[in-house]
Amino acid sequence: AGLVGDGLTRLFVEGGLANPALLKRPNLSESMGQFLQKTNIIRDVHEDFDDKRRFWPKEIWSKHVEKFEDLFNPKHEAAALACSSEMVLNSLSHANECLLYMAGIKDQSVFNFVAIPQSMAIATLELVFRNRKIFKQNLKITKGDACQLMIESSQNLRMVCSVFKRYARKIHRKNDPTDPNFANISIACGKVSD
Repeated sequence: AGLVGDGLTRLFVEGGLANPALLKRPNLSESMGQFLQKTNIIRDVHEDFDDKRRFWPKEIWSKHVEKFEDLFNPKHEAAALACSSEMVLNSLSHANECLLYMAGIKDQSVFNFVAIPQSMAIATLELVFRNRKIFKQNLKITKGDACQLMIESSQNLRMVCSVFKRYARKIHRKNDPTDPNFANISIACGKVSD
């Protein structure tokens, strides 16, 4: 994800479509790629498990269950939800840097190219957050939501910030005080909402 982001950023800057300062902040393009990739890894956990793939890091899931397979066992539902919320927290840590990156884009078509997937990612995080269905099926935002996000995200940075805030607030409302990551998730959502 980082190499793609770095390459695209260089192309955008060379073409005069983005602020050259983005080249001095490679962490921003890295966050753009990681936000998308981590969100997809969370969303696709069931499909990947069925296909014998594991992308969730052991450093996270082993805090919640003994074996990765336990995440899919209804007996371990509370632990699985706590694990998935930690995964969402991990992905959310990139949200503000994504917004900073988008602030450096000068061209509207390039802005649309980078903003639409990022908006869909934050909406997807809200969909999967504290949602036990991710361990049973592959979830996707509705086509109606996707169309609305495309319209909103192809306007300007202020509108994309509003999208991020809206979904961060929805995640915050779904946050459960019994979750071991409750405080950190609340803080992460607050940072996006500021």
